[in-house]
Amino acid sequence: MTPAEQQQDLIVLAADLSMQVALQAVLRRHHSLGIREISFKVIQQPNYDTAFLQSGHLTLRSQSRNYRHALAVCDRHGCAKSGLPRERLEAMLEKRLENHWSNRAAAIVIDPELENWMWADSPHVAEALGWQGGMSALWTWLRNEGLLAEGQAKPANPQAALHKALRLKN
Repeated sequence: MTPAEQQQDLIVLAADLSMQVALQAVLRRHHSLGIREISFKVIQQPNYDTAFLQSGHLTLRSQSRNYRHALAVCDRHGCAKSGLPRERLEAMLEKRLENHWSNRAAAIVIDPELENWMWADSPHVAEALGWQGGMSALWTWLRNEGLLAEGQAKPANPQAALHKALRLKN
């Protein structure tokens, strides 16, 4: 890094595409988080959740000079060690991150998986998915697709519903 270049604030490693999209949307809403606007980049782990615990720290290793902080985020379900408690998985990943990031990195293991949290009845969910017409239009589409039963608060398979909605809206 040359003296003219500045470190950005945060690099985030997301375990998959839907998590990458969600985290980008959340971090753009810094005012809702009660934080200052930050410079950030969210990248996707090449081998998804299953390789995340073993190689996520390697994906972030080369970025330690370019960013002040790093965050590694994956779901407990699908991480290849889902039998372990969330806290233990986070500690394992943070220990691996420590080699190159010292105390400037953290890990978040989401339990239950992110897609369960994504289906909150919030206009921001529809907006983040690129859905015109808000949540009511999204709920109608989910019901028409057989992904949401009448009276259900969330799709029976939240991950499949999210992926289908994202594919439809590119």
